Amino acid sequence: TLHIKYMERTRVYASASTFGDEYRNKLLNITQMNTLCIKSVLTAIAVALSISTQAQSVLETTTFEAPEKLIRPTGEWVNVRTRPTTSAPKAKDQWGNETGASRDEILGVVEENAGWYRIGAERWISKKVAKPVQAKTITDDMLNRFFGYGRGYDDFAEWTISPVGKQGYYVYMTESTLRLGKMVGNVLVFKYRLDLQRIIISDAPEDAKKFKIETDSYDDEVRFTLIVGLNYTREMQHGQLTDRFINLQLFNDRVIERLFKEEIEQNKVDYFFITSDLLSGEYENYELG
Repeated sequence: TLHIKYMERTRVYASASTFGDEYRNKLLNITQMNTLCIKSVLTAIAVALSISTQAQSVLETTTFEAPEKLIRPTGEWVNVRTRPTTSAPKAKDQWGNETGASRDEILGVVEENAGWYRIGAERWISKKVAKPVQAKTITDDMLNRFFGYGRGYDDFAEWTISPVGKQGYYVYMTESTLRLGKMVGNVLVFKYRLDLQRIIISDAPEDAKKFKIETDSYDDEVRFTLIVGLNYTREMQHGQLTDRFINLQLFNDRVIERLFKEEIEQNKVDYFFITSDLLSGEYENYELG
């Protein structure tokens, strides 16, 4: 039997702000990170294949940096402006849709003035609707479990985070996203993102050890499908339900490299931050939908 989880991609509910080129370049210049410009298209890759020494070094040299200040909006939806004034137009995404921010996000500050925080290129949030985050220790009981919220039929999200491999990496997973990051102080800094098309879990005994990554492309965007057997899954509670999900704890360095190699080599950076604020309290006991 194949259980197919189709990925919703119309809205990212539990995401931090996507940082603009200016902020990204600022961080990369600080670390003087050498980037690789190597284009590769992965097709039907079996993770069991061995990786080269050069590919391993991609993971070993990747760096992660946290901004000096983090903020969290105070409402379920707050305006993001193109300039630091309430008369400025609202910020828009690449498709021309107005964007905002919510208390379900941790945002990095590029600069600030007396009344506003800048969180990216032409993206400002009033200090009246956001507050600084004092990141506390992320404890073991906050990992390898689901957190989330449900505020209606079309306003819900859930996420889980697990340490992976032997090089201090963490993977963040939602229904439609995988992110790769590391712990910087008390902040989980995720730098690379994959959008998932679907996850297929096979109950067939002959597929028990299967872990396969397939890709295709649509409108110049690479889409990933993960196909796994039961050996790579575990039962987890999410919301008020229990279901079988990919066991992130089984992601070794080989798996991480196969998943994120192209994003790292092509420097496809998408900064995203998690603190203990989103791994406790109201997000612990939630109902979906």
